[in-house]
Amino acid sequence: MNDADLRFAEMTHQRLFVDDQTIHDAGAHTAFFEPVAAKAAPLIAARMKGALEAGEPLSLVRVGNGEGNAVSLVEEPASRAIYEGFDFEFVSQNGMSIGLDEAVPFSARVVDAIKSADIQCYRIHRYDEEAGVRQCLARSALSPAFGIIYARVLFHRQLCASRGKPTWFSNAWIHFDLIEHLDALLSIASDVCIVTGRQELESKFRERLGERLRLFAGVPVQGYVPPSRADSHFARFEDLRTLIGRHVGPGTLALIGAGLFGKVYCQDARDRGAVAVDMGSAFDLLAGLMTRPVHRQIDVNAIRW
Repeated sequence: MNDADLRFAEMTHQRLFVDDQTIHDAGAHTAFFEPVAAKAAPLIAARMKGALEAGEPLSLVRVGNGEGNAVSLVEEPASRAIYEGFDFEFVSQNGMSIGLDEAVPFSARVVDAIKSADIQCYRIHRYDEEAGVRQCLARSALSPAFGIIYARVLFHRQLCASRGKPTWFSNAWIHFDLIEHLDALLSIASDVCIVTGRQELESKFRERLGERLRLFAGVPVQGYVPPSRADSHFARFEDLRTLIGRHVGPGTLALIGAGLFGKVYCQDARDRGAVAVDMGSAFDLLAGLMTRPVHRQIDVNAIRW
């Protein structure tokens, strides 16, 4: 990172950042906009239950700064600073880089999966997002700064584009509040598909579901460094998409925790008729692990399986 990259990031912030009031104003014209996760969770869970009972497709995805980095790369693929911001986030999830020629189409798939989701959940309400960007810029942390900025850009665009459509919008931390509804969702599903880096949860799900657990696909946990490209998540991406497509259908509940990759897995499951939920680090809490700063606000002992 050099001074020119920092100036570019600061100008990007000034040019593109969408404030909370603008978000709320746009959200007022949508079918459903509830930025408080605790209020939204019962209503979202009820919509999921209805979809499972009716065998109708549905997907919920969450958008944080990592997804924002994918948005930024689609928007500005020629920018070296933007690519490096994406690469920083991607390496944390994949353990190694991919080239720009692969990163741009991968990011486009992620963004398409977000935009097509029935329930889209973005960063709002829990933190002061603009202050967060300023803090990132002050310590030259450009990847999260770009990520937050472009996630907000997409948030606003999607709110504006959804007028007259049934798309719902809520809080990116909704997965924590959905945990208390998980047993009810599992009981309704005809079968269940799991994709997570927390392979220690497989026995827990099998105890609860028996033969209804159609697929438990383990993926590399965030921070894992593969010994070779062939062992990376990215190398397994298309095979996992095929595997998911083979095992889900109407009435299936697909619980996905796989970072950027998981957005596409949710889209794949929904396209085959399933109800797909982007569970993210909620799987860590079920395993009794606190892996994110936000987890310090949660009683993990009350949640762990």
